[in-house]
Amino acid sequence: MEIIRFVIDFLSFYTIYLMLSISLNLEYGYAGISNFGKVMFFAGGAFTAGALATRLTILLTQGRWIGIEEFINSDVILGSNVSLFFAKNPLFGVFMFLFLLVLAMAVSAILGYIASYPAIRLREDYLGMTLIVSGELLRNIAKNYEPLVCGTFGVYVPNPFSWVSGLHRDLFLLSLLLAFSGGTWIV
Repeated sequence: MEIIRFVIDFLSFYTIYLMLSISLNLEYGYAGISNFGKVMFFAGGAFTAGALATRLTILLTQGRWIGIEEFINSDVILGSNVSLFFAKNPLFGVFMFLFLLVLAMAVSAILGYIASYPAIRLREDYLGMTLIVSGELLRNIAKNYEPLVCGTFGVYVPNPFSWVSGLHRDLFLLSLLLAFSGGTWIV
């Protein structure tokens, strides 16, 4: 049973990095444009989903916004309660997943525009350095600014698919990641 869990976890991480490598292959392999700022866009989407998953769900279900101190101090408790809510309301969990996915893509696109617009006039080597620095800057902001994603401790992201349990959930998530990877390959 443990080997099955290992294979599922390995393939899950593999599909995430597969999507990254496919996009890098498109940019550098076919177009010849190196992109050192890809980490910024990945991280921007992840930080958006992490920072807003619990807060937006509680706002939509209870009508109250989670303050900064409450979010930092009781993030795990709030996220666990949201996961329990998703287990009882699977359609709402899927809706929040899709909504946060679209929101994360929008934030990543905005970050890409902000990073690329002033830097596009630079030569290739300076553009590469600027994009590397922007990705590292976003990582340092997220690590040291606790209201965003709880700083060094990280944020508890509720499971929108908590209505599926055990090995079935892992297989479901793996198939979802494989579908996204296939979609990335097709696009």
